[in-house]
Amino acid sequence: WSEPAPRLAEWVGAIRAAWDTWQDGRPFRFSSAHLDLSLMTPFFSPPPLRDPPPPGRARIPISIAGVGPGLARLAGRIADGFQVHPLHTPRYLAEVLEPAFAAGEADRDAVLASPRVERIVPVFLAPTDDPALREEVRSRVAFYAATPSYRRVLALHGRERVGQQLSRLAATGRWTELPALIDDDFLGEVAVVGPRDALADALAARATGRADRLMPLYPFASAEPLKDEERAWWEALLRTLREA
Repeated sequence: WSEPAPRLAEWVGAIRAAWDTWQDGRPFRFSSAHLDLSLMTPFFSPPPLRDPPPPGRARIPISIAGVGPGLARLAGRIADGFQVHPLHTPRYLAEVLEPAFAAGEADRDAVLASPRVERIVPVFLAPTDDPALREEVRSRVAFYAATPSYRRVLALHGRERVGQQLSRLAATGRWTELPALIDDDFLGEVAVVGPRDALADALAARATGRADRLMPLYPFASAEPLKDEERAWWEALLRTLREA
C-alpha cells in the first residue's frame, strides 16, 4: 500500500497519456513509480474526437474527490475539478480545503484549460418541517463521521472524541446508536437545516463564493417518480440557486 495522492496522480497522468495517443496517434508511453505502460493495441483504440479542444489543453475534464488537504492540493495541481465530500462544513472548506487548493494551483499543470480547479460542493438539506427526513440526514452524517479518516472535520469543530465514539459503535455494529451523537449544532454545520420552503435561500447563502458547482443532497426514494409537488419544489429551488 502506498500514499493515495501520488498514486492517483500517476493514474491521471496515465489516462491523459492514453487520450493523447488516441487523439494524436503518438506512441503510447507512460512510466512512473508504480506504472510502466507502453501497449496500445488498435483493437482498443477509439478514433480521435471529431471536435477536439485547442492543442495543449485537456481534452476531457478529470475531477477527483477527497476529504483531506492532500487530495485537495493534488486537485489544485493536476485536476479540472474537485468533488468535496458531503461531510464538510463552511469552516472546513475555508480553513482546510481552500488553502490546499491554492497551494496546488500555485504549481498547476499547464495542460489544464482553467487556472483554478472547479469546486464541486455537495450539501445536505435537512427540512425541519419533515422530522423523518431531517433525522435521515442526521443518520447519514453520523455514518460518514464514524470513518476515522474523516475525523479531521470533527476535530476542527472540537468533536474528535465524538468521532472516536462513533467509530467504536460502528466497529461493533451498533448502527442505530450513531445518530444520537450528532447534536443539532453540528448537524447545522454540515447540513442546511430549516423549513423546507427556506432551504433554497439558505443553501444559496451558504454556497455563494464557495462553490463553482453545487449539489443539493435531499433524501428521497430515488426508485419512485417525483410527485408533482416535489418536482415543483425542486424546480423552484434550482431557480433560486441559478439566480443567486
